[in-house]
Amino acid sequence: MVLWGIPGILKSRRQSRNRLVSVIGAATVAPVIVTKGRFVVGTIHQLKVTLRDAHPLVWRRIHVPSTANLLDLHNVIQFAMGWDNEHLHMFAKEWMEYGDNASSEYDVTLAALLPTIGGRLAYRYDFGDCWDHDIEVEKIHQGAPKTTYPRCTAGGRACPPEDTGGPDGFVEHLRALRHRKGWKYQQARHLFGSGTWDGAAWDKDEVNDHLAELAKHWAKRDANRARELAAEQEAATSAKTSPAPSSPANDRPENGGFRDGEATKIVEGHRPGATVPKLIPQHARRK
Repeated sequence: MVLWGIPGILKSRRQSRNRLVSVIGAATVAPVIVTKGRFVVGTIHQLKVTLRDAHPLVWRRIHVPSTANLLDLHNVIQFAMGWDNEHLHMFAKEWMEYGDNASSEYDVTLAALLPTIGGRLAYRYDFGDCWDHDIEVEKIHQGAPKTTYPRCTAGGRACPPEDTGGPDGFVEHLRALRHRKGWKYQQARHLFGSGTWDGAAWDKDEVNDHLAELAKHWAKRDANRARELAAEQEAATSAKTSPAPSSPANDRPENGGFRDGEATKIVEGHRPGATVPKLIPQHARRK
């Protein structure tokens, strides 16, 4: 059983075009993100995402449709922070965990999990390095006209390279780069891609280019879902004496509708079989 010192905190070391559809017969499905073209209709969650134990601070301010589920949020965080989506991930709030080797993140929306300003959620990327992120709801606002969501409006510093060993390992690799000799230096050069590291280099415009592509795929995916749901409802109406049809298998796309280019970073569903580090209360870190 997971023990928590502070709700929503992990131990530090590492969504038809204009309506929501939630039920087909007896089968519950994830809400569809309400869109009109690529522009979201409805409320937006403004979130601050902070990489824990990173000094100086690495953070992003992102705006995500309130009807987005946690898997959608995972994909937004990957693009916004600059991760490569090569590892397992998990969200946690109070006693519940969602994601790989945990409860389904597909059926849980931001509106349901974080309904008020100040709500907090924890996100872990990579069960080996354990990059933990703290997520806080700063504001819940109406979507601006002709504005594409998700989007990133602010942030600071680049996230560390993949597979650098978490916060502690990252510091060790930076030290090796400064020393410029030995096998640790060669390993750091391989991981960092060069003999230097510019931690201040992150490009908000590049992030938003990726998020705009994500928004296009969401709109396409959601339009397909709406057509499928409408077809199911029409079939059920025309065959009232027959049992309600089961939800089609593709209600849960294998990868969120992505196949090409940057979309290879997007993941959907769970991948069993990995070992997850034990989670303990946040306050235990100070003992």
